Amino acid sequence: ALNILYLNVNNFTGSIVAVGCNDMQNFDIGYNHFSGSAPAMNCTREFYALYQYRINNNHFTGELPDLGKLGNGENWYFYTFYMEHNNISGPFPNKVICNAMSLNQIMLHHNQLSGTINNTCFEGMTNVGWFDISHNMISGPVPDSVSAVETQYVYMNNNNFSGTFPDIDWSRSRMRTLDLSYNHIE
Repeated sequence: ALNILYLNVNNFTGSIVAVGCNDMQNFDIGYNHFSGSAPAMNCTREFYALYQYRINNNHFTGELPDLGKLGNGENWYFYTFYMEHNNISGPFPNKVICNAMSLNQIMLHHNQLSGTINNTCFEGMTNVGWFDISHNMISGPVPDSVSAVETQYVYMNNNNFSGTFPDIDWSRSRMRTLDLSYNHIE
């Protein structure tokens, strides 16, 4: 069965409806001209390890696709999640992002994501090096759990966050960059 699919940096056009994922570990179709809905992962058994899901810099629209069973919402392994520079809409993918173990890079910037982020979403993010959800329409308060994050680079700018700034113990934080500019935070 296919484990790795790299079609990135080409001139592919058209749409991809679904991808078989029982053994898929790396899926990268970034920097093409694909359009339509983002590809779903069509699994027939429990699915716990998709290390890379990269659909960045295409022309995908609509809501985030079904990414398989994902262990029925339990912790599952995911390393990179690149979806930036598309027109993906719908709510922030709390189930996908907040339950992933070993997640290192989250790139969801420059889309049309909305809704809120679970207040406890950042609590398990011990390996994330880069978290970028800038240039979306995500609203609500900045999660209190951002203060516990081990992430080095957090970009949440150009959204609709509101409320008060979370209390962060900077002496214990590994964070090097926190960008909350262009929001409605007090």
